[in-house]
Amino acid sequence: MSKPYEVLKLNSDSKYRCMVVLCNSHSPYDYLEYISNDMISIYSSGKILIDQFLHSGNTNKRFIEFDIIENKLQNSNFVEIKKNSIYRKTTCDFLKNSELLIGSILTSIQRRMINKGIVI
Repeated sequence: MSKPYEVLKLNSDSKYRCMVVLCNSHSPYDYLEYISNDMISIYSSGKILIDQFLHSGNTNKRFIEFDIIENKLQNSNFVEIKKNSIYRKTTCDFLKNSELLIGSILTSIQRRMINKGIVI
């Protein structure tokens, strides 16, 4: 996979317009300009969620929320997302159906859980 992140659509009743999942272990701030350009071409306002699971692991700094204001990503905040959340499931389903787990920073236990369909 050549793109450093993937934009995943969410249900229309979601708090977030979409979720961005990092596809490598780099910081999302390395790609913020590109993510911002992608988002403002699709959405003029709202909130997006970035899951940096492959960068930070399953920590309290895993999810970052951004507001889209005046065609810019602003007001970043770390947010806590519950374990049974659709956002975690969406990321795990995406990772399970990709080759991104191979060589990732995730532990072998985390990789096995995802491959078995367990949401973490």
